[in-house]
Amino acid sequence: DPQAVLPYTPHGERNPRHELWCLAVCVVSTLLRVLGFGEQLVDYALEFVTTFQNRIWMCLGWMDPPRQELTLGQLEELECLAYLLYRLGYHVERWRRALPSVSVQQHTKRA
Repeated sequence: DPQAVLPYTPHGERNPRHELWCLAVCVVSTLLRVLGFGEQLVDYALEFVTTFQNRIWMCLGWMDPPRQELTLGQLEELECLAYLLYRLGYHVERWRRALPSVSVQQHTKRA
């Protein structure tokens, strides 16, 4: 349940589960950066995205349209996810196969 990992507890404190979630996303991103783009590692990262796609969509939904001010916890999560998605952006074709229901567009570098 994506709601179970809200950035803050009802008492206004950082939710330890959310901090762990952000850490997990950062670990996957860092593994992609440090260990390169081996097929198996990319497959694991895509499986991670597939498994948690509802949570990822919920997080990205905080921005469109802005419904409230973003908290530091939400910004941390957005930063971690943006980095993961950036890293996976190098593997658009494999991403399309892993998540056929999600439209992934290839970005070209501008000269």
